[in-house]
Amino acid sequence: MLRRLAAALRSRLPLPSWWIIQRHLQPSAHSVLDVGCGRGGPIELIRKQRRLFSVGADIFRPYLLQCRAAGIHDDLVRCDVRLLPFGAETFDTVLCSEVLEHLQQREAEGVIAQMERIARRQVIVTVPTGHCHQDEYDGNPYQAHHSAWMPEDFRRLGYTVRGNGLRGFGGLISQETSPLPEWLRLLANAVWLLASPFSHYLPRIGGGMVCVKNVDGRAKDVIGEKLEVGDRRRLADMRVLIVGGNNAACALPDLFQFLAEGPRAREVTLIGHPFAQDLVRRSQLIDARNGETREWAIKRERYRGAVSHLGDIFVTLFFLLARRRRYDLYVSGTPHLVLLGLLLRSLGIVKRTVCWTHDYHPQRFGNKILNGLYLKLDEVCATRSDYDWDVVPQIAEHRRQRGLRLSSERVLVVGDPVRAEQMDSLPPEEVPVASVINSGLVEAGYGFDLLLEALPKVIEKQPMTRVTVTTYQEFPQSLSRRIRELDLEPYFDLLGYVADEDEYTRVVQRHRVGLALYEPRAGTHKRYSDSRAKPYLARGVPVITTHVPPIAAEIEREGAGIVIDYDKEQLAEAILKLLSDDDFYRRCRANAIELAQRYQADRVFSTAFQHMGIEV
Repeated sequence: MLRRLAAALRSRLPLPSWWIIQRHLQPSAHSVLDVGCGRGGPIELIRKQRRLFSVGADIFRPYLLQCRAAGIHDDLVRCDVRLLPFGAETFDTVLCSEVLEHLQQREAEGVIAQMERIARRQVIVTVPTGHCHQDEYDGNPYQAHHSAWMPEDFRRLGYTVRGNGLRGFGGLISQETSPLPEWLRLLANAVWLLASPFSHYLPRIGGGMVCVKNVDGRAKDVIGEKLEVGDRRRLADMRVLIVGGNNAACALPDLFQFLAEGPRAREVTLIGHPFAQDLVRRSQLIDARNGETREWAIKRERYRGAVSHLGDIFVTLFFLLARRRRYDLYVSGTPHLVLLGLLLRSLGIVKRTVCWTHDYHPQRFGNKILNGLYLKLDEVCATRSDYDWDVVPQIAEHRRQRGLRLSSERVLVVGDPVRAEQMDSLPPEEVPVASVINSGLVEAGYGFDLLLEALPKVIEKQPMTRVTVTTYQEFPQSLSRRIRELDLEPYFDLLGYVADEDEYTRVVQRHRVGLALYEPRAGTHKRYSDSRAKPYLARGVPVITTHVPPIAAEIEREGAGIVIDYDKEQLAEAILKLLSDDDFYRRCRANAIELAQRYQADRVFSTAFQHMGIEV
């Protein structure tokens, strides 16, 4: 019973090798040569899904007799696969499943060359990943393994490689060779299946590979049905799925609002999850269709690292199962959720994916192994997605320096947008003169320590100065103590998290200076991200920032504020300049509003979709 259950699981759930083969078979393929067909394997399952003329070729007579008895192939040929007796371009597709590892490396390379000659359209090969020991069994002397293969062996030959399962588990799940009892083999099958969504895009960790090459001279993409650059579609006909963060600092809700207005898209769904530092912890599904918006929410636990990331994935899948929709476009900016989008694309639930990178961090982890895994995940997200939206051009530049091959047609600069309702400023005479605001994170590296060092110098000349602090994290007790120790409490208004957007606008626009300070640490990710300057600019608040974020160059060039080194003297001088020089303040204010207009959501998103060949 357990054996039948394990076989049923592996044949019905997505991402076993036969399923990947079926997904990669070109729709126009009508004939298949199964090289080293054995007992029938993948073809038996694939022919239950679609009509194909198939010929099986194998040297071991008992296997051919079993295939004939089961009616798996239309014809059978007994031959040595090293000498295939077929002419050039005889079959649409040539399949070679779990055969090459039974040959010496040089012999296998010769078989690959023969298959590419015989195929009219494509060659599909499956092999174990790396060394997988196997001796003769079943009375078949050809069952022993003699070679080992890695993804790069096939990529060098022009193949696209996908993985499945988990490396080291291949011998444990085999009905014929596994040393495990049935119940443990069933558990090993479960591990194999759970690992498959990850090894699908990271084949080096997989237990097996599916390698596909088009040989018909036409540059088709075999990873799934996609619309190529230049193909025109109307946004009004599309269903769009957005998955990622849902806090005020995230731009994905802005994209949802842009698509829902009008409405511009046929249907748009936002599945949002809390970031690590968020005080409000809930996942939500917001669905806009036919001018109506509905919302569901699930309360989430405090942040628990990888456990919370897995929670994001499971909650997303739960929402999608409840929706039972297929989508034309999937947009996400968080690596683990971008990876989920690639999985959904492979399952046919979404057609195209967009990786919108907001938080690019080349040195995210001090541990080299962890950081290497993170960069590999980033590589998968950036190279496997249909489009990359980067908030700043420096992201693509650094990725190319790492050796990633990125098509310029598929890489777009899509910065964090400013919504029309955020463009709301007070008349300058209504703004309190000595008002400063620091909005955003207050942890190390975000300039709050520098502000505490510079503020006494400001107060000496502007004793009426007041600093408002808003943040979407809990204000650290250590900073509260330090403010008291420096006798600066009378000069601070610690508002904390302002959840209501209209209230947040009223708070920001009543300030003369906005601080967006970043410490120039080695490897800081703020060199590759948008900053908190835009919410200030939109409300007519001149910005003081450091040279770290890319937007600093625009602020300096357009005169929308002051750019400084990370220095308390320069900070104090810049604050005093904007508080005391009214003409200078008014010029910066006007320039800030003009600069913010370039980032309006309608302009940013319309340009991005038009570049993708989608009519807005």
